[in-house]
Amino acid sequence: MRKRFEGNNHARFLTFGCYNHQKLFYYDQLCILFVNHLDKWRRREKLLLFAFVLMPNHVHLLVYHPEKNAGQALGRLKSRFSKHALRWLEQFHPQIYKNLEVKDHGKIIHRFWQAGGGYDLNLFNEELFIQKMTYIRKNPVKAGLVVYPEQYSWSSARFWRTSEAIPLAMDIPGQWSEIKTETRGLIDEE
Repeated sequence: MRKRFEGNNHARFLTFGCYNHQKLFYYDQLCILFVNHLDKWRRREKLLLFAFVLMPNHVHLLVYHPEKNAGQALGRLKSRFSKHALRWLEQFHPQIYKNLEVKDHGKIIHRFWQAGGGYDLNLFNEELFIQKMTYIRKNPVKAGLVVYPEQYSWSSARFWRTSEAIPLAMDIPGQWSEIKTETRGLIDEE
């Protein structure tokens, strides 16, 4: 089993998926809701958000949490968001809501997220940090959703390309002052 390191002053690459790989982020309303929760979460938890992408059935985040357990903080984001998302699905898409049913100790509950902690990687150096930022940025292109990363509405790629805070402004890494320049260079090469 892979070991997670907490409190080591590393940025973290986090990945987590929708229940049974369902494409729940197909709905713009859920994307908007998640982005709003993501912004509130980063402010509440006092963490830095460097990159994100909402793929149809999973999420990637690149964050830095200087003082606390990133895994526990992520659990709070997922829990708060899923309560609102499940209510929305129940109201507007009852069949999809029904597909999210699971039995838990004999009781029927609904899950938005796949069980488990997802994927959590400490980024020990600048090279790995840039690699994961690039991966997040290119994920919608690789999946065939867009031709250019900044065309995808639900990622940080537009911010890193144009500095527009659409859908969110990103934090610029202070530890690695060259990240923004190097990331722009990677984007401009395409």
